[in-house]
Amino acid sequence: MASRSLSRTCPPTPLKAVPSACAARPIIKPERKRWICPPGLQLSFENEPSWRDREFIDEALGVFNAPFLQDPSYSYFGLLIRDASGTIRAGLIGSTYAGWLFTQLLWVAPELRRIGVGGGLIREAERHARSQNCHSAFVDTFSFQAPGFYRRQGYREFARLPYPPSHDRIFLQKQLEAADAYAP
Repeated sequence: MASRSLSRTCPPTPLKAVPSACAARPIIKPERKRWICPPGLQLSFENEPSWRDREFIDEALGVFNAPFLQDPSYSYFGLLIRDASGTIRAGLIGSTYAGWLFTQLLWVAPELRRIGVGGGLIREAERHARSQNCHSAFVDTFSFQAPGFYRRQGYREFARLPYPPSHDRIFLQKQLEAADAYAP
């Protein structure tokens, strides 16, 4: 069944009354048609797609993007800090692509926070990015996580979304300086 809403459809006329033909009238919105796969194909919704499937899509998109990019090389990496038993105590997961470093995940155990561990991980990721010829870096964080931390590392906000409810998702970027690169 189509939904109905009321709307005024005529522009305002400042010197004379609105004609009765332009009074509020119902607008019928068409129902959305369900998308249908092309013949011979099947759509599947997968809650937890495999890493292999994700890599397939990622690589196929990379092939499409490559002709448009000056440098289409890609690096997916992790910087992990482990204790003597091998337990991860802090880590950063990131990637470099098309001249940019993206810090996807950064976590530091509570007892290691505020002593330079997170900043050290960021600096090592940026050093790797410079070795990959990256000129800039970006990250996103929630307002209840670490926006102040990233600002102290030289990142500046460039976008904000009101998400999740009652909080914000904040996007930050930084220009990388050419010094201090190393090969992996």
